[in-house]
Amino acid sequence: MALQEAQRSVDCGGVPHVMFIPSAGMGHLLPFFRMIAALYGHGAVVISVVTVLPTVSVTEADHFDQFFEKFPGIRRVDLNLLPFDAAAEFLRRHGPPAEHSSIVICHYPPPTYQSLTRAQRRSIMALQETQSSVDGVPHVMFIPSAGMGHLLPFFRVIAALSYHGGVEVSVVTVLPTVSAAEADHFTELFAKFPGIRRVDFHLLPFDAAAEFPGHDPFLLRWEALRRSAHLLGPLITGVSAVITDVTLASHVIPICKDIHVPCHVLFVSCATMLSLVAYFPVHLDNNQKKKAATGGVGDVDIPGVRCIAQSWLPQPLLDLEKLFTKQLIDNGREITKADGFLVNTFDALEPVALAALRDGKVVPGFPPVYAIGPLKSHTSSTSNDNDDKPAAAGSPVACWLDEQPVKSVVYVAFGNRNAVTHEQIREIAAGLESSGCRFLWVLKTTTVDRDDAAELADVLGDGFLDRVQGRGLVTKAWVDQEALLKHPGVGLFLSHSGWNSVTAAAGVPLLAWPGGGDHRVNATVVVSGKSYNCLELLSIFLKGFANDCT
Repeated sequence: MALQEAQRSVDCGGVPHVMFIPSAGMGHLLPFFRMIAALYGHGAVVISVVTVLPTVSVTEADHFDQFFEKFPGIRRVDLNLLPFDAAAEFLRRHGPPAEHSSIVICHYPPPTYQSLTRAQRRSIMALQETQSSVDGVPHVMFIPSAGMGHLLPFFRVIAALSYHGGVEVSVVTVLPTVSAAEADHFTELFAKFPGIRRVDFHLLPFDAAAEFPGHDPFLLRWEALRRSAHLLGPLITGVSAVITDVTLASHVIPICKDIHVPCHVLFVSCATMLSLVAYFPVHLDNNQKKKAATGGVGDVDIPGVRCIAQSWLPQPLLDLEKLFTKQLIDNGREITKADGFLVNTFDALEPVALAALRDGKVVPGFPPVYAIGPLKSHTSSTSNDNDDKPAAAGSPVACWLDEQPVKSVVYVAFGNRNAVTHEQIREIAAGLESSGCRFLWVLKTTTVDRDDAAELADVLGDGFLDRVQGRGLVTKAWVDQEALLKHPGVGLFLSHSGWNSVTAAAGVPLLAWPGGGDHRVNATVVVSGKSYNCLELLSIFLKGFANDCT
């Protein structure tokens, strides 16, 4: 309660928060809309409106749409009603209605979920089993995390499931998002698949800057989601299954177990990284039992998979007090209780890691692991006509690529949340310029795109863009990387080795410059997959492109 008292304000600024809970019927709704609009116009107050969809009438739905469009600052709080067979209830109480009679059916709000005993909650669950379907259609709820590297695989699975039909889909959504790219992709998803239910979820207040100064904003969003996860119970109750992100697993899985809803984890990285997440807590426990003075975490020998040298681990794991490490350990201990894993990989790419996980070599009794990759871009999920066409056709980037010789362009990109330093940018620019090769560089100067206001000329140095004009293109715009990598003009990919980038680059030589997170582990998969190591690829880079690019 003490925490939730602060929910009345935004940014802890003491701004009052008023929630409107209207009823149904235009005669009731219009006065609410007018009062809310007047209050909104005066400002200095946060407003939220409880909304039940679908409405009874089309007029109500139209007015709600116009209302939220006109006042985008008002919070919309979606409320899912408990199953209620109004016609059957009336007949049970009153018998068949007399001819020409008017029937008015009223229902009363149930007690709050938090006030119910465990037995009462289970009774509601029994009733709400019908909520998981319409005419027997299963209802799957997705609970994604933050960061485009995590969201894109979710969007692709959601789009594929929605496209094939036969299932209801809802998506827990936290707004505002951390980055503009996330917001744009959420908007695109809901516009393209209007049948998907959007479930708005409001996070509890969390003074991240004070508690974790200087931390990655996406990592802080994960922490905020984890701290608010206990509020998901009423939203989850009654669905057929939940699919969540591994960053939230230690909090979402117990909630699902408590209310007997199957919970699967969509793992957005490689199976080798999944084996590390699952085994890392065991590794730490074994070290503690041995009281081994290793001088650190040490190499992690994952049974049945491989030994990952300490220098190739995600670097935050070397400090057990880091927020990332604590989250990973918590999640690693809990994921064995999931009902299954969906992994964006395929057996031909990671046969050893997948077999070790499935056979219980990594952790005995590990849940079923389903390799569902490589995931198809959700931008082409609704049309087979676009399968072989770049989604960005007609864009300045696509037009420039169309003018380049086949396999002559080096594509340079380091992910959506991996900004390199200005010094590194200058060094990369110097290398690309002196190589004489054609190149396309998607440049980021900040972790969050909304903060990226730097001009290219200022970042790259005087005259660089003029000197490489024609053979080099630098952009800060969002690109459809999967479509871009299918373009015949691209011959080499210089990447941070994020897993989405690795899987999208199938068929394109990849030079990995791993950064944080899972990037180093992903790079080991690239090498073990009979690809080239960095030195061999660098040799190809210098020799193979020389004739075309000079």
